[in-house]
Amino acid sequence: MRARRGFSLLELLWAMIIVSLLTGIAIPKLTDTIRRARAAAAVADIRVIYDGVTNYNAEYNSYPATAGMGVVPRALASYLPNNFKFVKTDYSLQYNNWTIYTYVSRRPTMTNIIGITIRARDARLTRIVQQLLATTPQFGSGTTATFIIIGL
Repeated sequence: MRARRGFSLLELLWAMIIVSLLTGIAIPKLTDTIRRARAAAAVADIRVIYDGVTNYNAEYNSYPATAGMGVVPRALASYLPNNFKFVKTDYSLQYNNWTIYTYVSRRPTMTNIIGITIRARDARLTRIVQQLLATTPQFGSGTTATFIIIGL
């Protein structure tokens, strides 16, 4: 009997099938893990902004004005880490300051509600951020969600 050299075509085909099945299982899990890591980074950014806003409020007894999507409010910049950006690869953030007037005994009372809006490229990323911040008052749909960090 002659010694075999190499693999038969059938053996190579089976090996390719097994590798492709394992890859088909692993890739979605890897994608989901990456998406969850990016959502955790977004939640960390929201918490950094919250800390900056509370420090600003402690010093000035007011809140910075609203800024546009992806724009760091000028008054808040010095209370955030160096080079902190509101535009990231997968999402953008917006700082919102809403003033609400209520009347008690015919006297107007001013209340501020501070929110952080996230707009992601991927609606699943936004959904994961919403799940991670489930106890925070929030509203939104699709790729955009706003979280109320002060007020209510």
